This record gives sequence, structure tokens and C-alpha cells, in this order.
Amino acid sequence: MASELAIDVLVPGRLEAAFTAPAGITVLFGPSGAGKSTCLSVIAGLLAPKRGRITLGSELLSALPAHRRRVALVFQSLALFPHMSALENVAYGARSEPRRWLERMHVTHVADRRPAQLSGGEAQRIALARALASEPRVLLLDEPFSALDSALRAQLSGELKAVVAELQIPTLLVTHDRADAAALGERTVTLEQGKVVS
Repeated sequence: MASELAIDVLVPGRLEAAFTAPAGITVLFGPSGAGKSTCLSVIAGLLAPKRGRITLGSELLSALPAHRRRVALVFQSLALFPHMSALENVAYGARSEPRRWLERMHVTHVADRRPAQLSGGEAQRIALARALASEPRVLLLDEPFSALDSALRAQLSGELKAVVAELQIPTLLVTHDRADAAALGERTVTLEQGKVVS
């Protein structure tokens, strides 16, 4: 059975939030500065809250250092390694066969290219493939489709939903775009000024 992610944290002046995220896609929605990216950083272990706890099922995730949480975070900037090929990027930290994820994300044809040689959609797929190849227990996506046109955004959204449904892991997707929220979210948590409002 898939584990539920539960968050109850305080980062003074930035975030005071409590909510749960079962397996599937939960959208964190709200305006810029609402605390959405801060929330992802706390879950990933990149930012320590003043108080609070994060659990995954019965495990206290917040007691673990970032590298032991098995939480994958895809940044808006994608953060691909510029000196590595697409395949090498996906292989970095992989727990499963990287070529499988290139195939799953339909980018085997760019395996030998470096990030500077990729289109926006290809780079996005490589970033997602790298995150998924790490076999995360939680997937965090910080406005992953914001730089893409609407047609490509719709295509990637469909692919992402299919993968998350297959893996059955809690996935948090940050957006301030209502169309993205409606298209992707099985449920939505709305943040304003660092607090959950719905």
C-alpha cells in the first residue's frame, strides 16, 4: 500500500502549514511568495523548519538527512549538469536502469546530447527521467512546465500523470497557473502568505 506524506511545519515568516498528500499528484497552488517552494525545500531536507515534522507512512522523514530521504526534487531551472550527456544526467544517482527512463520519457534520441543541445521539452523530460530513475519515495516538482508552450505542457502533463499513477508515490507539484492545477491535480492545497487556506 502506498504511503501518505504528512507535513506539519513552521518556518518563521515564510511557512506555517499542515496537510497530507496521499499517492498521486497534489498541487500546491498559490501566488508567488505564498510559500510553495519553501514547502518543497523543507520536505526535501534542503531547509530546516524551526519546528514540526514530516512523515511518510509511519516513518519520520524529517529525522533523516536529505540524502537518505529518497525525495526527488525537480527545480524550475531543471539543474541539469551542463558537462554531462542526457544519459549521464539520468544515470547520476540512478537506482534503476537510466535508459529505461529515457525510453519512458521518449528521449532516447537525445541520449548523447548535452543540455545546451536540448530543446525545452527535451530538457524537461531529462530532468523528470533523472528524478524518476532515483526511485524516489516522494516526487517534488517546482513549476516544471512554466517555460513550455501550451501544447507541450499538455503532452508532458499527460505523461507525468501516467507515470505517477504507475509508481503510486506522493507527488507535490507547485504552480500558480490555474490551468496546470486543473489539468494535473487530483487534489489541491492552496497557500497564501505561508499558510494553507484550502
